[in-house]
Amino acid sequence: MESRASPLQAHWSGLSAGSAGAASVTASGSVYNLSKVDDFEGNYTAVGTGAAVGGGGSVTTMRNQNGVVIDSMATNQGLAISLATSGMKVKLQK
Repeated sequence: MESRASPLQAHWSGLSAGSAGAASVTASGSVYNLSKVDDFEGNYTAVGTGAAVGGGGSVTTMRNQNGVVIDSMATNQGLAISLATSGMKVKLQK
């Protein structure tokens, strides 16, 4: 993740894949309602319907307990990957 000031490292958990895992996953998107960097951490749940896009991708809108919203588009190579139905957890690596 990159902010206007500098790149940030984050650990994402809650992605699910087939039993063998995925070969490669790339995600990009936009973040809204982020007033301070620490608000980015948290448990995100889907607030919008995911949509499939061509080339093995999906679009998802998620929100955490701090009101931060992520619109993301993820693509994968290898096995199918999707966000777990329960959402995901994000932890900044400081």
